[in-house]
Order: sequence, then structure tokens, then C-alpha cells
Amino acid sequence: MRICKMFFIGFLSFCTTFSYAQKDKTFDFYASLDLNAGNYYGFDFALNTILVEKISIKVGLSNNVREPKDIPDDFGLFYKGIGMITPNYNPKEFQQSYEFLLGRVFEFKNIKSVRILVHIGIGDVKLTKPTNYKKLEYPPDVGHQYSFSYYSFKSVHFIFNPRIEFPFTNFYGLSISPILKIGNNSNFYGIGIGHIFGKIR
Repeated sequence: MRICKMFFIGFLSFCTTFSYAQKDKTFDFYASLDLNAGNYYGFDFALNTILVEKISIKVGLSNNVREPKDIPDDFGLFYKGIGMITPNYNPKEFQQSYEFLLGRVFEFKNIKSVRILVHIGIGDVKLTKPTNYKKLEYPPDVGHQYSFSYYSFKSVHFIFNPRIEFPFTNFYGLSISPILKIGNNSNFYGIGIGHIFGKIR
């Protein structure tokens, strides 16, 4: 949370300073909502601003989930008396992060409906993983033959997030954004596809 607060204060300070220096210029302010797919899957929601058509700032929240890699091979729904195990349910591994990114905007003079934003930044990440698997000595007639619990810890990720935006109108568009997040305990790579809406251009 301390990192988040520092990002937020820095973001407000930067915007305030820039607004005084550029009173005669306007800036774009819009929201983005992406669905992610990769080694995790989930969504990103962010607030974005573009200053003097060159500098992009993105502040957002990312929520992603995946199947854990260390799950027991025979974890599943157990039918007593039949001796059958099916992969009907699995615990999940969650990745939630608050992110601050700074980038550069590249526009095409002859193609106003496409622009490229190249972002780098950091994320304050909370990882939640299942652990402490214990095989039940007396499983129920129909139920799981393992018990488990969750544990959480914090990590800082470096983020590289180029983005192609298609602002079809001044207030709505679509986007495609490859994503790479690198941390000590987990990495995320994938692609996001979503909507942008607000004052886009």
C-alpha cells in the first residue's frame, strides 16, 4: 500500500505541475477495461491521460487468476464406493496488483484511427496461493478428499506494456496490449483486448 500511495501522490504532483506549465494545452483523460489471457487470465481497469499528445500516464488495477502448478495429481471430486476421481474443481492462484506506468505516444499523421503507446512501470502485487494440502483420512461420500488453505504475500513487479489503440471516435475505441510483468515470485505474460472510453483524443 505504501508503494501505491507514493505512485498516487507522484501522479497528482506530476499532473498539477504539468497543468500549470501548459495552460493553453488540453490533455486526454480516459478509462480502459481489458480482458487478459496468458499464463494467467483476468482483467485490467485503468485511468489514462495523454499530455501534449506525447506523454502517457496509466494508473490501474489488475486482477488475474490461474490454476496452481503444485496441486496434487489426484486432487478432485471424490465419489466414495466408486473410487472415481474427476478434475471437477481446483483451487486457484490469484494475482492482484496496483500499477503505475509511464509511456510515450506514437501517432501516424495519415492514420488518425491508430496510435501506439509504449508503457513501462511497476506494480504493487499481492499473490495468493493455495498451500498445506492434506489428504483426508475419512473423505465424505461425495466431496473433496483434500483440504487446503491459502496464504498471501506482497511483491513488486516490473511491467512492460506496449499498447495499440484504435480511437474510432473522440470518446470510444478498442485496444490490443501485450503484457509482461516480471517479479521475484511470479511472472505474468499475455495479451489484453479491451475498450477505451472517455476523452480519447
